[in-house]
Amino acid sequence: MSQDLDRFTTMTQGFMQQQRQTCDMHRLRTGPIVQRKELPTLKEMARVVDSTFETVCRELNTLLPERKQPRSRVPSVWAVAQPFAMAA
Repeated sequence: MSQDLDRFTTMTQGFMQQQRQTCDMHRLRTGPIVQRKELPTLKEMARVVDSTFETVCRELNTLLPERKQPRSRVPSVWAVAQPFAMAA
């Protein structure tokens, strides 16, 4: 009898987790972005996709365009200097 109750409890918890994640995904996917006043936090996203906070950060960084301005290459002093003239 106790094993049946344990199985039932595990199945109920799994079902409730699936329902919660489905509702979370629905909230994330519905409506235009301008309607959303606040986006989910990284911790909330991690919970929705059943992952860690760090994994979500890492994956978002690979998906999002580079936010840093590209560094302009400053020519080296050696590259722009006139060659030394040979002494006669």
